[in-house]
Amino acid sequence: MIPGLISHAYAAYLLNTAYRVRSVGEFMLHGQETGTEKIADFPEIFWCVEGKGSFLLRDSEHTLLPEQIFYYPQGSHHVIRCTGKCFNYRWLSMEGPGAAALMDGLNLKPGVNPASACPAELFSTVAEKLWIPSPAAQLEALADAMRIIVRAVKGPLPKASDVAEKAAEVMNLNFSDAELNVESLAEMLHTNRVTLSRAFSRSKKVSVIDYLQGLRFRRAVHLLQNTDCSIQEISSACGYANANYFAKFIRKRTGSSPSQIREQSPRP
Repeated sequence: MIPGLISHAYAAYLLNTAYRVRSVGEFMLHGQETGTEKIADFPEIFWCVEGKGSFLLRDSEHTLLPEQIFYYPQGSHHVIRCTGKCFNYRWLSMEGPGAAALMDGLNLKPGVNPASACPAELFSTVAEKLWIPSPAAQLEALADAMRIIVRAVKGPLPKASDVAEKAAEVMNLNFSDAELNVESLAEMLHTNRVTLSRAFSRSKKVSVIDYLQGLRFRRAVHLLQNTDCSIQEISSACGYANANYFAKFIRKRTGSSPSQIREQSPRP
């Protein structure tokens, strides 16, 4: 057993494809320990889980921290060392005639690249499938490995506050669009509805739907009290294609119908 090696998996079946997963694994170094030094004829990424380590690339030393990855292109001389109390990292290597072109085409630069928290569960899933000697299992491993690589290429995940601010901005400008809802908003922001909802609630202390309905409600009351627009026109201007649904929404919020709100409002 190699000192520091926690787990590893190598492809049990070689796909006849331009690129495929070669191996995945996890390593833990302590103090000034070094990993296995080698020259690798395959591209490989290293994702820091915990601690701090250094990589030697073209005679320059590079420090790797959590939420960062290090990319060694094909043909690199690998020299890895722990530079803190510990250095825990996961690795993923690819192989095949198109492996180097794949990584280069995704604009991974040799050396340190910003990332997000290590997707340890994906690494474990790839490892489980790599051990199975069948084309189907290896293709599934490749699909999951591509998810890891895409996360690496995307860099740091946006902060919850950034997602929330962008979502609020979109709703402030487009609340009159009857098609605007949590799903369409998530699609516009290139995220999923669960991630969006959690980020928005955490940052704004209100749900996406309550924020959107608040914008529509305030606009509706303003138009009812200050204009002679028809109920249907106000309904459309506030993002409700159906005037009857709009009336129910107003009554639920105020206990009065749109017409009653208009009648009760002081007019010049």
